[in-house]
Amino acid sequence: MSGLSLGIPGVGAVTPGTHFCALYSGPAQRGRLLFPFLEEGLRQGDKCLCLIDDVEPALVRDLAVGQPGPEYTRRSAQLDVERASDAYLRSGEFSIEDMMSFLTESADAAIRDGFDLLRAAGEMSWVLPGPPGWEDLFLYESALNHAVEHM
Repeated sequence: MSGLSLGIPGVGAVTPGTHFCALYSGPAQRGRLLFPFLEEGLRQGDKCLCLIDDVEPALVRDLAVGQPGPEYTRRSAQLDVERASDAYLRSGEFSIEDMMSFLTESADAAIRDGFDLLRAAGEMSWVLPGPPGWEDLFLYESALNHAVEHM
């Protein structure tokens, strides 16, 4: 697999295993980045994981998957949407080990379910209040870069 499209306007093709960071200002900009990314993943038949706090996960799911119809069941099975804070702060604090375990479990489940690729989008607003362990965020980003290069 080469030349993977992220679906984000203005962003060219990347190789699988690319960790991409997008900065945005406000819900409208987030939507212009997030929904094309998820839509491209759903169109390509990828498993998609979206971790978000600023919007109800059910609303993100409804907007991305669409209304019931011929593709609804397939698209619905492709997309998992969870609260970012529930994933990043599973034990009540941020832990690199916990988060890497969560992502490994997500990737393993995608493979078991027959998907070739897991696309993940993680909103990072959970870090703003400074929860316990947030100081390790940059170490986590480095560990994530290393992990996705070797998946």
